[in-house]
Amino acid sequence: MPEVLAISGFSRDECLSFDEPKEVMLRFKNWINSNCKTKPYFISDNNGFDWQFINWYFMYFLGDNPFGYNSTNLRSLYQGLKQDKNAHFKHLRITTHSHNALDDAIGNAEALLKIIDEYKLNILDGLK
Repeated sequence: MPEVLAISGFSRDECLSFDEPKEVMLRFKNWINSNCKTKPYFISDNNGFDWQFINWYFMYFLGDNPFGYNSTNLRSLYQGLKQDKNAHFKHLRITTHSHNALDDAIGNAEALLKIIDEYKLNILDGLK
């Protein structure tokens, strides 16, 4: 179904040339381990979706998820800090939210760092 593949922006040949998922997930796990001195914690804009994806790939290809079974929703964190169920953090992003996974992750990280700074959150103590 070419129309389904077209959503990704990649051709079939390009997809077949990607690195093997097991190698990618192993590099990701090694990066996590080299940057965290304590157990890493998963925070994302849509943790119900993002964590499921990450968990499946880690479990299927490596048999272990370094994040474990906990995660936090970035919007919920911000709503709690603002004490407003309608609050949203998206204005804190620098990188445009393009629905490209990397762009969106960078923008969410930018927002999280601003939230950490503004509210003096003690959640970076596990980083090297």
